[in-house]
Amino acid sequence: MRYGQLRIFDTLRDRVGRPGGPKGLRLLVPGSDLTQLPTVDGVPIPVLTRAQWATIPEPWLRKVHRAA
Repeated sequence: MRYGQLRIFDTLRDRVGRPGGPKGLRLLVPGSDLTQLPTVDGVPIPVLTRAQWATIPEPWLRKVHRAA
């Protein structure tokens, strides 16, 4: 992330669901390696567990499920 500001994600992640904090947070990060952590400029985004990130299948992005 520009100027090494990835700590903003730590701060946001830690505030989600707490009083005065956001109810939820979604960050969409494009990528092609399904086995690695999501990254910004090659630096992994700070997530605590695999439950905090998911891969969106390409067929879903292309709306294949709506083709019928």
